[in-house]
Parts: sequence; structure tokens; C-alpha cells
Amino acid sequence: MRRIFVIGLMVCLSTPAWAVDEQQVKQAIEDAKNAYNKALAEQGGWMSTSKLLKDAQLSVAKGEREKALEMANQAKREAELSYAQSIKQKENWSEPDYLR
Repeated sequence: MRRIFVIGLMVCLSTPAWAVDEQQVKQAIEDAKNAYNKALAEQGGWMSTSKLLKDAQLSVAKGEREKALEMANQAKREAELSYAQSIKQKENWSEPDYLR
């Protein structure tokens, strides 16, 4: 009886109830790609964002969905920050006096 309880407990603990489903991960990666493409359109994409997206896709292929979701969310945040940076740089840039 005790053995069955221990095995049941191990199964319950090894499969968290909050497990991430694959559709959620794919949507997060898609959102991150869209944000990254928006940043690239403003010439503001960071290279680390591209690496995070690739790593997230590799993690999905390996079945590491929680890790993939974390990387996709980080990639989206980086893409949003790089977009904001590029907009601010365009707003604040002015031609140097020696070029006028």
C-alpha cells in the first residue's frame, strides 16, 4: 500500500498541473516574432532577440515547453525594448553641425 502511495505521489509531482501547453508556447513565439519584425522595420532589432527566438524554437522541438515559453517572453520583451530604443533614437537624432 505504501509503495502505491509513493508511486502515485511521484507521478503527481512530476507532472505539474500548471504545465504549459504547446499552443500557448507557439502563440508566445509568434508574438515575439511579430514584435521583433516590428523592431527590425525601424532598424532596431537586437541580435540577442534573434538568438532567443531560435533557442525557444529548439526548446519546443525538444519538448521543453516551459523553457521555450520563458525564452519567447524574454524575446518579446527585448523586441519591445529595441523598438522603443529605435524610436527614441530617431526622435532625438540630429545632424551634426559639421555636416550642415
